[in-house]
Amino acid sequence: MSEILRSVTAATVAVSGPRSQVFISYSHKDAAIVERLQQTHLKPLVRAKKLELWVDTRLEGGDEWRREIAAALAITKVAVLLVSGDFFASDFIDANELPILREAARQGQVKLLPLYVGPCNPQILKESTLSEYQGPCRLKTHRPRDAIFQRFAAGPLHRYPVRQRVGKRYA
Repeated sequence: MSEILRSVTAATVAVSGPRSQVFISYSHKDAAIVERLQQTHLKPLVRAKKLELWVDTRLEGGDEWRREIAAALAITKVAVLLVSGDFFASDFIDANELPILREAARQGQVKLLPLYVGPCNPQILKESTLSEYQGPCRLKTHRPRDAIFQRFAAGPLHRYPVRQRVGKRYA
């Protein structure tokens, strides 16, 4: 069992209250994409307290990042998966985030929303089982990325309202 999986198990026990946030899972090679989505399209929803967003960019030097990620996964209600070839190539996502999120989705605790942000091998996508989850949209080369992000922020996220938490720490 991975260290982060053990941490999530412990954090799940320690967290009181319902799952309440949106967790963004992405490859760090897609950091510019997540920054644009977060700072331009989701920020108004966060500011209006319509959703609580957790992205690892909130981690700071000195944070126990594995514990922080585990705590965030333990209270995730909606997981936005920014799917690309780099997403599938990430050992960390494959070993530490996806197993936890899939199990929580299987138990009906988390809604998985794949957002296809870059090309990936169709066979890998099929074998990943992410194709089983209804993704809100795929980025196409003929569609502007901002238009897709705006459609995503205005549509799928509003179907899964979450409450705003105060502060950075969860456990």
